[in-house]
Amino acid sequence: MNHDSTAFVGCDQDKCCACFGPKGNIEKYFIDPQTGTEHKESCSKQFSTFLNEGTLTASDKKSLEKIPNVPGLLSYREDNKQLYVNQGSKWQALSNEQEVLQLNRVLKLDVEFLKKKINSNSAVVNGQLTNLKKKIVSQEKAIRNQGKQLEEQNNTIEKDRNKIEIFENKTRVLEKEIQILKNKTRSQENEIQVQKIETKKQEDKYKDILKRMDILHPPVSCSILKKKIPSTISGKYYINPKAQSSSMTVQVYCDMTDKNGVGVTEIGHDSESSIKVDGYEAAGRYSRKIKYDTTMDQIVAIISGSKNCEQFVKYKCYNAGFWFGGPTSRWVSRTGSRMRNWGGAKSNSRKCACGVTSSCIDRSVGCNCDQNNNVWTEDSGYLIDKSTLPVTELRFGDTSTFSGNNEIGYHTIGKLRCWA
Repeated sequence: MNHDSTAFVGCDQDKCCACFGPKGNIEKYFIDPQTGTEHKESCSKQFSTFLNEGTLTASDKKSLEKIPNVPGLLSYREDNKQLYVNQGSKWQALSNEQEVLQLNRVLKLDVEFLKKKINSNSAVVNGQLTNLKKKIVSQEKAIRNQGKQLEEQNNTIEKDRNKIEIFENKTRVLEKEIQILKNKTRSQENEIQVQKIETKKQEDKYKDILKRMDILHPPVSCSILKKKIPSTISGKYYINPKAQSSSMTVQVYCDMTDKNGVGVTEIGHDSESSIKVDGYEAAGRYSRKIKYDTTMDQIVAIISGSKNCEQFVKYKCYNAGFWFGGPTSRWVSRTGSRMRNWGGAKSNSRKCACGVTSSCIDRSVGCNCDQNNNVWTEDSGYLIDKSTLPVTELRFGDTSTFSGNNEIGYHTIGKLRCWA
């Protein structure tokens, strides 16, 4: 302190807490607030100062730093004409009027800038609000349109419900009618079943009569039987091909539906299934004699008494040919003649069916089996020459392993079939 004066540094409840004497002779006192008695030395911790009632003057920074640290104490420096406040551990300069004015100007500029920015943002926000309002209006319009559509859909649904209700009512009526028809149908089915039973009895009785008629007066063929009794159904019947009372009757199968229902007589044999031919290379080495279900004289009588006869033949082959030009393969007629043709071709024409129609795989040969090209193929067709039927024997060759290639065949011979 530059002046010989005493300054109050702080007070506690309007009581002096500490004071300072002249420069170089500073003394510290505190006054007990309870008794009002002054005591030399610093204030006790329980009586801490909290208010400064004076302003100290310091000539420079060095003088300022010598002043005791009392929070809130003000000091004025003469060298820089600056007012300071003590913050407990340091002195903080207070702003002067010029600085305050400068700060005010800066603040005004900042405020103006903020106002402009706010105005600019307001314009943007207003634009966005305008667009938002337009969108809201558009959406409201769309919602109204959707509402109309929903209303129309509800109306349509209501109409459909009415239609469904009408349909359900009709359906219930129809179900009742169907139930009535079902009841009638069951009744009719019962009647039909009774009729079937009665018809079966009549058929059994009719068949029994036919059998007795066949035994007593058998027809010469199935065609004659069909002509005499048109209602005759397919089945086994006795016939007398020779039409002699002394001759034996034979049982044959009558097909009453084929050939326009004329009545076809069928005679079976023991070689109707597919039979393998293998290991017979020499011409005609393989032999298969056909055993029929009745005697040959009866068969000849059936053929003689019929306008048409046929017998199906098939040969499935793999490098196994007929070679009708030589003696490799043949079939034998009922008279023992060696026949060099196959189903679908004329007797001894040395051809198969494809050779007649020029449709063989290899058109240079008369049968598909004669091509020898390591491919499974076949030749098939009907033999229809009554003077040669039925087939009594088959003779094949060219079935073995030749030049590393297998040669195999399968033959199938059908029933002899004759009709008027």
